[in-house]
Amino acid sequence: EDLASAIPERNVPALLMRSGGLSTDEVVPFNETNAMLAYRGLANLFYQEAGRQLIWERRNIVADMMSVDISGKFKGKNARLASSTLAVNFAVLLASKNEETELGFTGTLVELLKDEQDDENLYRFVMAFGTLVSFSVSTFV
Repeated sequence: EDLASAIPERNVPALLMRSGGLSTDEVVPFNETNAMLAYRGLANLFYQEAGRQLIWERRNIVADMMSVDISGKFKGKNARLASSTLAVNFAVLLASKNEETELGFTGTLVELLKDEQDDENLYRFVMAFGTLVSFSVSTFV
């Protein structure tokens, strides 16, 4: 909560998006470390209810940062680990809210899975995908 109040419009995800170079229309130089730190910062927000609420309020920004066009350009192990961790946390949040964003995020996860080579990251992306699919199926039954 204190962090959010210090940032314009309480938009922590947008700040991390800009500082991490996680946007297609930003002119921030390509930097794996900045991307990793931004993804880790977002993933860490899930540890507190206030952080989950911030993510929920800006879920479309987070979904954009996870898109293949953005997260797919970072190939370093640490950046991929941070983005796959965020993917799991974000999938759980979306599934718990039964949000329409989850359908688009499921497609993003499929694309990220196609390109993943690291076993740990692959596992996390699969867990995120499984979380969304299991919650989606249970809502239609």
